Amino acid sequence: MSSFFGQISGLIGGSGNDPSKLEPFIVKGFSMFDKDGSGSIEGPEVTACVHKVLGMAGISNVPQSAIDSVFARVAGPDKRLDRAEFAALVKQLLGRLQGGQQ
Repeated sequence: MSSFFGQISGLIGGSGNDPSKLEPFIVKGFSMFDKDGSGSIEGPEVTACVHKVLGMAGISNVPQSAIDSVFARVAGPDKRLDRAEFAALVKQLLGRLQGGQQ
């Protein structure tokens, strides 16, 4: 998974605005997080992902309530992210990391 995040961080250098370059990472990322293959990312999958990613950054002991709160805002009332919602989230996060206002 670390090479995936390394490639994503490379997009922050400027090519993250090119949808043709970002799309393969969105597809790969979504399939990595959709562990049960349901076509959506549910709460338990998000929790596992958050702990893995933050652990790679040396951050531990993230309160479950914080993860649940952020996920609820992003996922909405159905409590799951479909591929389009995931893509929008990734693009928004990359935009913020690049200093944009997406």
